[in-house]
Amino acid sequence: MIHTGTFWKQFDFILFAAILLLILFGILMIASTTRGAIDPDLITRVPDQILYAIIGIVMVFILAAVDYRLLGGLHMWLYIVMVALLVLVQFLGVEGDAGSQRWINVGIRIQPSEIGKILIIITLGYHLA
Repeated sequence: MIHTGTFWKQFDFILFAAILLLILFGILMIASTTRGAIDPDLITRVPDQILYAIIGIVMVFILAAVDYRLLGGLHMWLYIVMVALLVLVQFLGVEGDAGSQRWINVGIRIQPSEIGKILIIITLGYHLA
């Protein structure tokens, strides 16, 4: 379900402006700390961060257009997927930087606990509403 005429009326422009300011501040901080870097990994940090910011902004508009009540009906399945991903880390997890096993490698490395945070908010929101 997508909001048709009320999308822009319900969109929180102040929150979106705050998000844009935080993104800009983060990119400026990365740029200032990696300026003059010789390491090629550090040189690509700013363009990568800009790309991630653009992807994030697009996702904001996509998710803002989806009716949140749709997720309420899926809350149980989303919770089951979250628990399955967290259990899967114990068996298929790869070690991170400090030797902790928090990631799953499926072509790209994902951290199920980050997905779990979002899904727990959806599940709790359904039960508390």
